[in-house]
Amino acid sequence: MTGAGVDRGAGGRSGSLPLSTGETDVIDAGAPRLRRIALLRPVPDAELRALETRCRWLRYRAGAPILDRQSESRDVLFVVEGSVRVVDYSLTSREIVYAVIRPGGHFGEFSAITAGRARPW
Repeated sequence: MTGAGVDRGAGGRSGSLPLSTGETDVIDAGAPRLRRIALLRPVPDAELRALETRCRWLRYRAGAPILDRQSESRDVLFVVEGSVRVVDYSLTSREIVYAVIRPGGHFGEFSAITAGRARPW
């Protein structure tokens, strides 16, 4: 997955990314990738460019974990390439796929809204 996490720090301070213990690469933002995110389509160009400068762009290796159940991240992540599978594991270690987030999607918004408080599940 290639995507961006909004840096919630002030004055260019880094946010809580990277979120994963898996392998990641920091990449250059390049083209205006946030325009591809459905949630951000109504945002005016000037504001979107400002938001892009606050993002930290990462590429995760296939299968690398991004977040886990105990994560305290408050970042919102946007998927611009590839896909992200939202999974959990049963007591018998069977993988359960809850969702597949494709380019244009996002995740982490619940933790951002609840200020990183523990999830109710």
